[in-house]
Amino acid sequence: MCDVTAIFSVLWGISALVGDFQQAAGEECLLQR
Repeated sequence: MCDVTAIFSVLWGISALVGDFQQAAGEECLLQR
């Protein structure tokens, strides 16, 4: 069970980083227009 929780937390952290990156990229695209 500990392994599953660790894997889930890692996946959640990666998805959060990807979300922040996509948001930053979107803001950059808006600034370039």
